[in-house]
Amino acid sequence: PPDDAAALGPLIERATELKLHARPLSFVSAQPAEDICNVADVKRASLVLLGWHKPLLGTAVLSGTVHEVMRRAGSDVGVFIDRGLGRVEKILVPYLGSAHDRAALAVARRIVDHTGATAVVLHVVSPSRGEKLGVGEKVEEVFQEKTQGLSAQVVFKVVEHASPVTAVVEVSAA
Repeated sequence: PPDDAAALGPLIERATELKLHARPLSFVSAQPAEDICNVADVKRASLVLLGWHKPLLGTAVLSGTVHEVMRRAGSDVGVFIDRGLGRVEKILVPYLGSAHDRAALAVARRIVDHTGATAVVLHVVSPSRGEKLGVGEKVEEVFQEKTQGLSAQVVFKVVEHASPVTAVVEVSAA
């Protein structure tokens, strides 16, 4: 396997530029999901970010170790699907009102703080319902203070649509 410091060199270099502490940690494990969750607990991690790879067997999008960590972790879990990401300029955060959405806002806030990107928080309501679940207040609460001196830019959009998935696809394509 490649040397951890060499493989993670760009990440560690960027973290240093941002005055963040990052250090590689690796070990062999017969139960990777359990060990990832245990290390996250011991280190009091607020977020576990996992990379995603196309499954070799089966058709489940999130399976194996990723699924187990998502199921068992005591902290928020994010899954990064790299499709050639270069620079982060805009983040789309679909918001329906669940506890997971609050965690997604917090992750978006961290990315905005460290990159200067703009977060677009999209709340889709059915045409018959029209209520917003207090989403605007939750967005303001997460994005109200600047922590890294960068402008925390957030755009809050409410869209009426019968299909939330279609609305997200349409907004992301614009």
